[in-house]
Amino acid sequence: MEAAPPAQADMPLQPTENDIAFFDHRFRFTERGNPVVETLYALASEWLLREGYERPRASAPGEAALVAKLDPLDVVQLEVRLPPLPAVMLELQNVLQRRNFSADDVSRVIAKDPGLTAWLLKLVNSPYYGFSARISTISRAVALVGTRQIQTLATGGALNSLAVLLPKGLINMKLFWRHSVAVGIAAQELWRLSGRSDGEQLFVSGILHDCGHLALAYAAPNVMTAINKNHTGESEPNYLLERKLIDFDHARLGGMLLHRWNMPLPLVIAVLRHHQVEEPTRYPEAAAVHIADAMVTAFGITTRPYPPLPPISMEAWNVLGLAPASLGEASNFLRTKLDDICTALRA
Repeated sequence: MEAAPPAQADMPLQPTENDIAFFDHRFRFTERGNPVVETLYALASEWLLREGYERPRASAPGEAALVAKLDPLDVVQLEVRLPPLPAVMLELQNVLQRRNFSADDVSRVIAKDPGLTAWLLKLVNSPYYGFSARISTISRAVALVGTRQIQTLATGGALNSLAVLLPKGLINMKLFWRHSVAVGIAAQELWRLSGRSDGEQLFVSGILHDCGHLALAYAAPNVMTAINKNHTGESEPNYLLERKLIDFDHARLGGMLLHRWNMPLPLVIAVLRHHQVEEPTRYPEAAAVHIADAMVTAFGITTRPYPPLPPISMEAWNVLGLAPASLGEASNFLRTKLDDICTALRA
């Protein structure tokens, strides 16, 4: 009996000329011909074809929504209007600054906020941690994850609570968290592949890397509305469009927010510099988040339909010491983890 032909899902997917033109257009701000970029291009093409992507329709021509550039005083005013650290987070910081504190002390503070409690329990019970038994109490979560890690994880919960206060329609929160979680997964895996330890901090950095979008929507919803109106498939990458319109971007605002919330410096820098990487040797966390964000954006896991990729820093890539094939390994890891973790966080 003849062997059955291979299943269609196992057949290599061949892009059409229209596919190639679209993929090329999305990569137009990157350094084509570079082995890292070409590897990511091939992975992104395969990912989108397997996902059955739908090419976004061209926007109807119209008058652009204009935004007056903000001067430094406006930026200071935005900083003043940035959301304050929630009271429970402030109390948590105070507890952790004591010389002697216990896991029970930390747990009692977190338990005062039911939303934060639910967020943390969902996260520690997600496939990201993979504990064999279900964790039902914050005290157990603190004992297993550690107090310092709980503090940074709780920041994600604080931002999740902030999202409820945003005007409707400014940010698609389901897509926002999916992108954020994907960047966290990819950043942690790239960090691991680079031979470094303490990858949990990279997962948190990825989850928080776009917190500036939430801060901008909170502090200046009219500005966020105008940015959304200006964004089309023909525009620059998001952060470049933001700089053109308002002279700063969400990465800077996110770094300001986390600095104001007294978060650890590597976390602040990873958020602040995830688009424009500076001193990657000193702050490799920012380099990992930068590459992870480019990778996830290439795969179309974004809040807007298939935006163009931002320029990819080869200095950041070289600091991680990875081979181009590592992108494939990180891609496979992301594919196996993303849906399960997102589902767990929505449960």
